[in-house]
Amino acid sequence: AGRDDEMKIAVEKAALGRLEASEAARCVERLSSTRIWLLIGPLVSRLSWLRDAVRKGDEAAKKAPLNAQEARTAAIGQPPEACMLQLRNQESCAIVPKPDRIIVILSIHLDDETDVALGRAFCQEFAETNRKGNEFSLPCSFHEPKDKNMLSDLRGLAANVTPNVGFLSLTLTDQHVRGASEERLIALATPVMTFRNFFLFHLKHTKSFLHSRLRKRLDNWQQQIGKARRRRANQEKRRLISGKEFN
Repeated sequence: AGRDDEMKIAVEKAALGRLEASEAARCVERLSSTRIWLLIGPLVSRLSWLRDAVRKGDEAAKKAPLNAQEARTAAIGQPPEACMLQLRNQESCAIVPKPDRIIVILSIHLDDETDVALGRAFCQEFAETNRKGNEFSLPCSFHEPKDKNMLSDLRGLAANVTPNVGFLSLTLTDQHVRGASEERLIALATPVMTFRNFFLFHLKHTKSFLHSRLRKRLDNWQQQIGKARRRRANQEKRRLISGKEFN
């Protein structure tokens, strides 16, 4: 209970005390993951619909081999309505079900303007690497804020703000959920809905790498400047015992 933008969970200390150590640890772990469960819930429910739709379509296609495609389409029916989730003040997530796939469109916004260029370059490279997808990744694409109108799947969905980095679109096809268990659906939804953690992790490491390179180049530059100092005109030469001159 609480305000519209917060949730409080009451835990009885005495009840936890009656549990075994392993059970108490599992309860604490689940409580700490409450936010993740809230994030992945809408996507898991739509993945469950897609899994069941694939099963119904396959069964209908087997019963009517001559009109398999029509039977499959009729068995699948209409997909659930698309939904828009407000993840943060400046970020939202659109989940768009299709008869054969689920499209997740994440808006990415960064508060620090100096990080926007790095974040946009990372998203572009990430999308280019996973454009076609494979068994270990999902097909994805990236659109800059100015290309928002190119995302036809966002039409009809009210987005409160436009992000400064862009929109990342991830696609989960029917092949990903065919015959999948509930644990598999959760495993698919979790990295998608927590993509920002992955994004910020690599963004911080990229900045750290650039800063270390910059410091190294600056040290080399200072050394070169030190070696290139001009000798003063009136400075007399000094010699070591061996006879070598130095300034």
